[in-house]
Amino acid sequence: MADYSVCESLLSQQCVAYEDGAVAELCALIRRLGGDETTASDIVARIDPDAGIVSAEDVRRVGLQGLGRKVEDSPIEIIDAYNVPKLVFERSTKKIHVETENSGTIMDSKSLVDVHLKRLNLIIHRVERHRMFMPDRIGSRSNTIKIIDIKSLRGMVGTKCFLLGVLFQRQERTVALEDTSGCVDLDLTATQSTEGLFTESSVVLVEGEMRIDGVFDAKAMGFPPLEPKEDVLKVMKGVNYFGGQAISEEIFPALQAREIENVDERIFVFSDVWLDKQTVRDDLSRVFQVFNDMGEDCPELFVLMGNFHSETDVDIRGSKMNFKKLANIFNRFENLKENAHFVFVPGPNEFGDLAVLPKFPLMDEIVAPVKRVLKKVTFTTNPCRVRLFTQEIVILREELLNKMLRSLVKAPKLDSSSQDSLFKACCSTLIHQSHLCPVPSNSSPIYSQLDHALQIYPQPDLFILADGAQMQASVDVKGVACLSPGRFCDKLFAAYLPASRTIELSAVPTDE
Repeated sequence: MADYSVCESLLSQQCVAYEDGAVAELCALIRRLGGDETTASDIVARIDPDAGIVSAEDVRRVGLQGLGRKVEDSPIEIIDAYNVPKLVFERSTKKIHVETENSGTIMDSKSLVDVHLKRLNLIIHRVERHRMFMPDRIGSRSNTIKIIDIKSLRGMVGTKCFLLGVLFQRQERTVALEDTSGCVDLDLTATQSTEGLFTESSVVLVEGEMRIDGVFDAKAMGFPPLEPKEDVLKVMKGVNYFGGQAISEEIFPALQAREIENVDERIFVFSDVWLDKQTVRDDLSRVFQVFNDMGEDCPELFVLMGNFHSETDVDIRGSKMNFKKLANIFNRFENLKENAHFVFVPGPNEFGDLAVLPKFPLMDEIVAPVKRVLKKVTFTTNPCRVRLFTQEIVILREELLNKMLRSLVKAPKLDSSSQDSLFKACCSTLIHQSHLCPVPSNSSPIYSQLDHALQIYPQPDLFILADGAQMQASVDVKGVACLSPGRFCDKLFAAYLPASRTIELSAVPTDE
């Protein structure tokens, strides 16, 4: 496998100049193709040495064309946590760039400190671009909101102002707000709040006044506003923020046309597929039989999420037996076996995994029987991303709701008339936070070097959150389709239609 230094050396020999991202893209391309230094050399040799400054897009295009493969030939791409670009906002330049240094899982003190700062800076970038917080052309801020630093609160007793910072709790359950300049205690007794779950470690906007006792009396609290995705993409033009193969302007229309033409195309999502239960395996067989009988019209993509067992504690022998039974099921359905693409996402309690996000793919030793049977199968990380035609999908399997409820600093505002209100509040929180796990690290540990893999900025087209505590539901949050597929062990699953961007909630019929 060609490492970073080899790729850098090859580009230096062939090109007059190149962007930093070109080296990272060449490394990622070689990893994706399973190639080595020879493959890297072949790709670089096809780059025109007189082309000027070579970009990551140039490397990607040359590499894929040389292999006789076009991006539009494969409308499905799975992106694991290790291949998600690390977006960093530099406050000095007020620009977002992709950090190209390699990410690992080692958690040092510096990375742990930087995680929350980078999350906050990314949201600051988002807020500063919003029309509510931008001064008009003559410099007057009479019609806009001015956010001040916490350190500036001194001497502003009784003056209404707005703060942006991270919520946390001191000892004795005192809630405070922290930004890059300092922190201040909050009084949330009479605070009006917007929809969402206000947890420790979440970034919020607070309106209120400083009291003489040094406590900020919060009158209103809400999440930072979202930008329309199309506005974000204009600013991030040329930045591959999602990962995988970036869709160029040249091939976007062709992919979009295919997306619209396939009006009946669906991706099916299953969670909590308990392979150790005979009833679950029987239900899975019944569903697969229907799809297998569809011939050429069978669905192209199936997403199966854990946990893949019903027990709280499972050993490697039991896990291997479960996937051997699953392989036997697949062997009965030749059409699916040859034509469908299956994606497996680990659950929060799989064998050999730690209670840390992102989670590693299921062990090869366990899933080997399924790999031998299926022609197209991907065992990926949790969370992961899927690019389907032109659409971007983020998938997370985590028992997140209970963690968020335990980390609340204020009771949530919910719509009592809707049974999906708690799921919508949860999804709204994650999307406004631009992060999949806005809770303290002691509630849900994260590999700090891979924290960027949990970022969701810009917001995706579809967000799938499989949480055992959530009901089967579908809601829309600021243009993002949000899906809770339910548990397949309870006979529930769901489908997404990319052409119409709609969700279908389904269930296995019960025997009469």
